[in-house]
Amino acid sequence: MKTILVLTVASFLALAKAATADETVALEDYAGAVATIATFDNEGRPTRVQDVDGSTIDLYYDAAGCLDRTVRNDGTIDEYECDANGNAIPSFFAN
Repeated sequence: MKTILVLTVASFLALAKAATADETVALEDYAGAVATIATFDNEGRPTRVQDVDGSTIDLYYDAAGCLDRTVRNDGTIDEYECDANGNAIPSFFAN
């Protein structure tokens, strides 16, 4: 049986609290194998997530520090808006 680690954007944003400036963190699956590599900026926010298959997601933030959009290496762009509590909400749910 293969164990799969599923992390959402919210999970990566939560990891930011533990990261330091320009740090790269390897996230492991339940078997201890590296599943994802996350890179954080000097504010502790994740800026790039790379899976072991080489796929990437780049995360961009607005001036207030809220997640603005994500861009996948296949060109897919997802846009976000922040709610009153600063939580990132996909734009199609925000309106």
